[in-house]
Amino acid sequence: MNNSFSLLFYIKKCKADNNGKANIYLRITLNGQRAKLSIRRKVLVDKWNSDMNMARGSSEESLGINRYITTIKNIVTIVTISNCYT
Repeated sequence: MNNSFSLLFYIKKCKADNNGKANIYLRITLNGQRAKLSIRRKVLVDKWNSDMNMARGSSEESLGINRYITTIKNIVTIVTISNCYT
């Protein structure tokens, strides 16, 4: 049986707050089934790189967001792989 798995981090620009910050969301797709959730972090809309699914720049805020995203990617990947192959 083939298992497909993907993670996508994205923002909703149209839902940005008055400061120009938008919530960051995570979409997990496993075998065609999707789950969406907020990661409870915000980023300035113009600082979001949708190609890389990460914040742009080297500010402390951008680096912190990117570290958090990387941590989530690692945890979700490990849990998903261990559940699919056990």
